Amino acid sequence: MAANKIAATNATRRGPARKSGAKRTGRRESWKKVFERNLIRVGYSPAEAKEIVVDFAAS
Repeated sequence: MAANKIAATNATRRGPARKSGAKRTGRRESWKKVFERNLIRVGYSPAEAKEIVVDFAAS
């Protein structure tokens, strides 16, 4: 019955749950870091991005 077990684990790992391994291992990134990285990607300089994040967090 080993085949059934494998099929079952595969079935439970479908969807978004598979990809969110970070949640379980505790390596979750803070939204601030993500926010900052996205601002930089959009075209702000790292210094500007940091300022925006700080201002936003304070508001």
